[in-house]
Amino acid sequence: MYPLRIGSNGVCNACTCLDLLFDYLGLRLNELNAVGKDMVFNVRFPDTGQNYLLKLEHAVLDYWPDRQAKNADVTLELDRATLDQITLGQTSFDRALTDGKMKIEGDAEKLGELLALLDDFELWYGVVSHKAPRHEHARRRESMTLLARLIAFSASLFAGSHGRSH
Repeated sequence: MYPLRIGSNGVCNACTCLDLLFDYLGLRLNELNAVGKDMVFNVRFPDTGQNYLLKLEHAVLDYWPDRQAKNADVTLELDRATLDQITLGQTSFDRALTDGKMKIEGDAEKLGELLALLDDFELWYGVVSHKAPRHEHARRRESMTLLARLIAFSASLFAGSHGRSH
């Protein structure tokens, strides 16, 4: 199965909020490959009591906190610590399932299909290169700019919430 790596510990720590993690997954979605694919996922975190509905439709991955679909294609249940290990590349969905740290109900192949639609971004890449067509560079630049803004915004929120005295 495909990994859900986010990258370095710093990037993962910036995604302490599940909303930011799901935003990041939406950013990584290769919309050209996702055209015509529709999927619905329930994601449950029993340790935190959080539930999310993820829906891939019209080549867009959306999510809703505190919602679940009655007829989801897949329902995933895992602790937040297990998700963190997966995003850091310390384990995989397959390993978490084998170790009993994750449960899957429904069509497990849909999870692999979704993960296969996610692009991997290199931390550093050449802005100018003769290896890729110009439109690919523009797409990567836009995606990386959005990612950088997301990380900076989340880091400022994280710092602001921990720096205040109540």
